[in-house]
Amino acid sequence: MLRTIREGSGTDRIEALSDGVFAIALTVLVLQLDAPLLPSGASGGTVLRAFGGTLHVIEFYLISFFVIGFYWYLHHQMFRFIARHDNVLIVVNLVALLPITVLSFLTELVGDYSGEPEIVALYFGALSITGLIFVALWVYASNGHRLIEPDLPASVIRVLTLKALLPTAVFMLGAGVAFLHVGIARRAYLLLFLAWLGITIVNQWLQRRYSGRESIANESAV
Repeated sequence: MLRTIREGSGTDRIEALSDGVFAIALTVLVLQLDAPLLPSGASGGTVLRAFGGTLHVIEFYLISFFVIGFYWYLHHQMFRFIARHDNVLIVVNLVALLPITVLSFLTELVGDYSGEPEIVALYFGALSITGLIFVALWVYASNGHRLIEPDLPASVIRVLTLKALLPTAVFMLGAGVAFLHVGIARRAYLLLFLAWLGITIVNQWLQRRYSGRESIANESAV
């Protein structure tokens, strides 16, 4: 009876709650974009110059939007293979959603103070913490096939772990570099494209290597 209370099959309710949080976070994020205040009858050139002054805000909006989208995608892939849940998984999943809900506030903050190294470091630090929690979520679920499908190949487990670790490393780098050069730190997200490319290469290599023995690996394509 106690085991029944602590553990259960299926993760539908966890996924439904998580999808709702991600969707709301993406929607609320756009509220950080404000049109520049200009006098009536302002010329087109004045409007464009004013718009150019808000590009840094748009930049961090796009970063946050794609970061939230990436973690939704990662969460979706993880729960394709997590077949059961327990109390620990529920709690860790809730903790993983917490920084997602405050990312809108952090985006507004870093947009207003994008030249301050402490604020930029705080922003990327929060993204790093988000990544670490997602790593912990997957490691807990997959360790010893605790909550995942029992026949899930080790190659799939490694690829998903790598998907969570690489962006986390990039965000940590951005947080550290912010104290040395804010401009470079603000472009650290560009390394995500390289990280994604690296993940794709590793994933394709694993698929080729295990295609004859582990057909399920094909389901983890990036």
